[in-house]
Amino acid sequence: MKTKQTSYDEKKHYNDVYQMLTEAFPMTGAYVQWMPPRWEYMHYHPNLNRSELSKIGIWTEDDRIVGVATYEDNLGDAYLATLPTHRNLRNEMVQYAQQHLHKKQKNGDGYLRIFCSDCDNELEAILKENNFKKDCTFLEYRGVTQWDTRCEIPSIDLPSGYRLKSLQVDNDLQKIDRVLWRGFNHPGEPPLDGLNDRKLMQSTPNYDLSLNFVVENPKGEFVSYSGVWLVPTKKSAYIEPVATDPDYRRMGLGQAAVLACIHECKKRGMERVIVESAQPFYVAMGFNKIFSIFPWTKHIKLD
Repeated sequence: MKTKQTSYDEKKHYNDVYQMLTEAFPMTGAYVQWMPPRWEYMHYHPNLNRSELSKIGIWTEDDRIVGVATYEDNLGDAYLATLPTHRNLRNEMVQYAQQHLHKKQKNGDGYLRIFCSDCDNELEAILKENNFKKDCTFLEYRGVTQWDTRCEIPSIDLPSGYRLKSLQVDNDLQKIDRVLWRGFNHPGEPPLDGLNDRKLMQSTPNYDLSLNFVVENPKGEFVSYSGVWLVPTKKSAYIEPVATDPDYRRMGLGQAAVLACIHECKKRGMERVIVESAQPFYVAMGFNKIFSIFPWTKHIKLD
């Protein structure tokens, strides 16, 4: 069958891309592309530049989506994903990304980062052939770690007066907005329109209040947060987001919220919980590194 490339249409293609990512995702070991929940999280995140969605590239075969070249928040960063049977498309996808997914700079040139797992030797070779340079200084996505829920999971301990609860019990959007705002190191108090962002993020097709946990301090404020997304057919889960108010760090609160997610995942039959981070916080808890992700960068001369 011959493949065909077309522009992304959210209403037409969103669910089919999600299903393609699910089909392509392995049940064990390292993976070379996105977990399906990341596609979902992207579309319902307030930072998404929706005006450029049509620049996402879709590859189909007999009306079935077999590949996607996408950005996440804004143009300039690109991610490639295919079914295992269609990885031969990736050279074409790199060409597409250079043409459509670059960020235009002030000097008129384009700039593009394509993210690649260090276990994906085939894509690394393609990027080298296209004069991309591996950036080993980039820290944000460097490590990917996982927790095997078939192993022992520690019990959850909290300081006196603190309580752990799921959003199914208390979904106070204002408190959620504040802990996430402060937990991601934004200064001061959150903007007034933040509640709209929280409503958007909770409107995703697979959002589950019972999979999101907060720690409440003795004053009734939410001071730590962890959420998790499931891929039930692959017995896998994806931790996102995790945040703790700076005034309440190093008290074991973030660990308590994450462990609550892990315990819940085990109850639901998930065998591994993945976080795209290898920060000491996760490693000290017991997450094990499975691979790294690096950006490959290129400056593109535009006509």
